[in-house]
Amino acid sequence: MAAITPFLQIAGTAFSVAGAISGASSQANAAKYNAQVAERNAQVSRAGAAADAQTLDRRARQRIGAARAAYGAAGVDLEGSPLDVLEQSAAEAEMDKMNILYKGELQAMGMQDTAALNRSRADAAIGEGVYGAGRALLIGSVPGATRGEYLYDDEGRIVTRRGDLKRR
Repeated sequence: MAAITPFLQIAGTAFSVAGAISGASSQANAAKYNAQVAERNAQVSRAGAAADAQTLDRRARQRIGAARAAYGAAGVDLEGSPLDVLEQSAAEAEMDKMNILYKGELQAMGMQDTAALNRSRADAAIGEGVYGAGRALLIGSVPGATRGEYLYDDEGRIVTRRGDLKRR
């Protein structure tokens, strides 16, 4: 049984290292996927705002065209107040269109920020996985580290696995 113990320790260490790497990889992949979803949502937000702005623009031009036709049918000269009314309607429609595009861009920027945060989380998960794998490898390679036995540093101080220092 004593001959099997080192192999079990090595196997346990290998599983711990693999688990740390696998867990980190899964977290990183999930964060990267979430970043891609947020990027697509940003594109959809911009496209939706552009479509809404185009619809509003088309309806505004139709209303202004109908008003011009009504003025013409009534014999109203398109100068002075009637022209001012049409110009004001066109200006308001343009402002509404710009507001729609601006809101869509704000939403898209928020989604891009979310994507950047998720990419950062993916990088952090990889770092945590490397740290966890290194820790598992270190603990697995030091006899007694998992049982809380004391280890000595180069200066003769006792170091527990928690990092507590004690004089010998």
